[in-house]
Amino acid sequence: MERIAHGSGAATNFRIRSAEVADLNAISRLDRESFGQGCYSAVVLRQLLDVCQRLFQVAENDCEIVGYVIGAVTVDEGTRWVLV
Repeated sequence: MERIAHGSGAATNFRIRSAEVADLNAISRLDRESFGQGCYSAVVLRQLLDVCQRLFQVAENDCEIVGYVIGAVTVDEGTRWVLV
């Protein structure tokens, strides 16, 4: 699924889509810039991509990944989580 979001900030056109293996370097860089030593390793990000599949989304602006979100649904009906 692809969505286009229009915002009022400096970056006005975002494309939201499912993450792909080819995106992992950019996601890892963004994660390091955002969380420093608390960031996920490249291996963990790859595992999350494999496990979360369509719930691992990226936001692009002018073909550059500017954000990501990871969600998961568990078998426990009352539990959900989202990593932003």
